[in-house]
Amino acid sequence: MTVLQFHCLGWDPRSEYLGFCGQAWTETLVLLRRWAEARSSQPGTSLNLVHM
Repeated sequence: MTVLQFHCLGWDPRSEYLGFCGQAWTETLVLLRRWAEARSSQPGTSLNLVHM
């Protein structure tokens, strides 16, 4: 399992774009997870993920 932690550093908490940015990252990571899980369930495929 890989755990990612994202922090919105340097944003003005009053910025109208802060919520949008967080939502955009959420949607991106959900799509990435779905893609990775679909790839890993296909026979003969591997993800070759690098953990740092």
